[in-house]
Amino acid sequence: MGERVNIQYSVDIDDLGEEVCRLICGAFENLNAVNQSVVTPEDNVLSLQTIQQIDEIRQQLGEVDIRLGDAVNLINGYVSYKSQLIAHDEVSAQVDRDRETADSQNGMSQDATTALSVLQEQIKDFQAEI
Repeated sequence: MGERVNIQYSVDIDDLGEEVCRLICGAFENLNAVNQSVVTPEDNVLSLQTIQQIDEIRQQLGEVDIRLGDAVNLINGYVSYKSQLIAHDEVSAQVDRDRETADSQNGMSQDATTALSVLQEQIKDFQAEI
């Protein structure tokens, strides 16, 4: 297995499922290739040929692991993104509800203040008549 580098690129959110499928399918193809290439040593298990075969299988499985790890990272990123959207929507909805409640309470306070002012005026008028 050669040197590896991490790259970053963007895809449309609608294409993310395809990208993850591409990685998973590639990993499964590699896994099938490993499975088909395995030959059980019949002569001498304790040989350089067995060491080489095991090492090749391990490297190929390492590539499968890397592809599946990339798929997991993409899925985790997507789930995190969706969770943040849901949380943001819930916070926005709560803020809207709080504003509506505050506006409603302010309306009641203004109505009560107006009613109190009217009552005070009526009391003054009544006192003036007496």
